[in-house]
Amino acid sequence: MKSQFYASRAGSRSLVWGEPLRIAQLAGEFAVLGGRVWLTREGDPEDYVLDAGETFDITASDVVVVEPWCRGEPALIAWRPGRSARLPMAASPRETTDLGLRTCA
Repeated sequence: MKSQFYASRAGSRSLVWGEPLRIAQLAGEFAVLGGRVWLTREGDPEDYVLDAGETFDITASDVVVVEPWCRGEPALIAWRPGRSARLPMAASPRETTDLGLRTCA
């Protein structure tokens, strides 16, 4: 298993399959600039699928893991720590039949 990247400062980066981004105990705004990602928040029964242009607010008590939705399709993301003053959920959960088996269109 590859180690996870821990977000600590503002910036953008590309996410590739097998290298999830972990954001722990940092309030801020996560944005998808390109592609599609799968976001899981510890303690939240819902998983979230975010497309380019969507954001997700994270509180200081959240632990979030983000990874690209499809193998071979990287996603471009941005992280802005401390910007969030809104409620912790800006995106809505999407139905998936089996989160272990992703469908790529």
